[in-house]
Amino acid sequence: MAMRPRSSRRLRIPRPTYYRSSSARRSFRRAKRADPIAWIVLLPLLLLLAASGEARAQGGPFEDYEPKALVNWMAIGAVGPTEATVRVDLRGDARVVRVVASRNADLRDPILSAPEASDDDTNDGLTTLRLSNLSPNTRYHLAIVADNKIDTARRGRLRTFPSGPSSFTVVASADISPSGVDNAVFGAIRDMDPALFLTVGDLIDRTLIKGSREEAREHWRIMRRSATFGALLAAVPWAHIWDDHDYGINNGDRKFDHRWAARLSYQETVPHYPLALKERSSDVAIAQAFSVGRVRFLLTDLRSERDPNDRQDNENKSMLGIEQREWFEQELRAAAPQHGLVVWASSVPWVADEIDEADHWGGFTNERARIAALIREIGVPVVVVSGDAHTVAIDDGRNADFAPGGGAPVPAIQTGALAAVGKAKAGLGPFSHGRQANRENAKDESIGDGQFVTMDVTDYGGSRLCLQVDGWRVEGDTGRLVALRSQGTGYEGPLLRWGRCWDAAPVAGVRERRIYLPAALLR
Repeated sequence: MAMRPRSSRRLRIPRPTYYRSSSARRSFRRAKRADPIAWIVLLPLLLLLAASGEARAQGGPFEDYEPKALVNWMAIGAVGPTEATVRVDLRGDARVVRVVASRNADLRDPILSAPEASDDDTNDGLTTLRLSNLSPNTRYHLAIVADNKIDTARRGRLRTFPSGPSSFTVVASADISPSGVDNAVFGAIRDMDPALFLTVGDLIDRTLIKGSREEAREHWRIMRRSATFGALLAAVPWAHIWDDHDYGINNGDRKFDHRWAARLSYQETVPHYPLALKERSSDVAIAQAFSVGRVRFLLTDLRSERDPNDRQDNENKSMLGIEQREWFEQELRAAAPQHGLVVWASSVPWVADEIDEADHWGGFTNERARIAALIREIGVPVVVVSGDAHTVAIDDGRNADFAPGGGAPVPAIQTGALAAVGKAKAGLGPFSHGRQANRENAKDESIGDGQFVTMDVTDYGGSRLCLQVDGWRVEGDTGRLVALRSQGTGYEGPLLRWGRCWDAAPVAGVRERRIYLPAALLR
């Protein structure tokens, strides 16, 4: 089940051609004059005309539109089996904005989102579009329509999540510097076409000095100006949780003066799942949860609710905060009977030495022990995925059992750095399967190395669910995608790879199908 990257050539989505019959063209123009959005209602008629031969179908249902560059940036997130959210940055305001989704590259038989109006003042030029009534596990081609103009120059794509047990791939990483937003690693991930792109912190290094909304928004604008990163976010569903450098200040915590600005700018930019604590106000932690098949993903906000690092490490010191911790513990308990695996996105490392005032879990050992004890109690398999450390590393749980008395060996994965240089942090590990940091000679992140992990889930709905994790690097000097090795700075060691299978409750009506991973992985 080893991950095999797709070809490195860029995906080319065909441009739609248009219906050319005189009757269709006259009907379309009458509709435009009568009502700015009436053309949408007329789409089924145009398709019928094309099918009957009255309109000569050359491809898609949109007539007389030349390719227009209407969209600066788009990102796809909050995906489920039948829904998705698209955040779009238009070149100027528009009274009516929609996203068109079709199974066909020429946009025939489209599904349209509800109309929205862009508002540069309220949402920093971003419009949120929500698609519903989609089919599970289905590929859709996307295009943006703004005031009767369709952007066929900048297109998106989307595959919805499955509605039941399934096998899929997640790419996870963290740590991008401002100069790394155009790194070649983003194109390599796009070509892999995973089900999900998960980023676990430090998505652009910044410090909020004045703390204004404008300053907070500028952080995300750096990301939005990247063509290569933007092409990835328009083609692969994205989920993101922050750490300190994209929260707004190094080693930031709940006492950060500009917490509100950071929280609100995240909410208006990143297409996210419903926030767990949203009922309190809009100024809340960005914790969220979602499922892909029988895998539950928990994204915790370990910045805007945490106590300061220099607080005494006792039972009252918390990285999650009381309210978020209660939600997190409830999620773990609820996952046990319904899911075969929980993937916990913890932005800071789990496998870390106990160090006073440390910024990772080694400085919050009482809360770490409490969480580990709960994982032991409920019995559901949990894998922790972390960033912050500028290294890819894997521990199978033998060095990550922090429950009092043992019994909770939690596998832990370090995922980066995605596009940033710097040595791996001290005090982490050891890691049973090794570690590999970005090469130190990569001084310019835009042309330097990029690292990430793939998480391949295999689940046929029977009594076993398996996960395989591999480390990858895109070499900045050659552009090659290479599998990481777990020793030294070269490639002489064993693959940085690990896998495990767990028992799972079989799904009723699903035929049993055994899963086998190579014995070398199950160590």
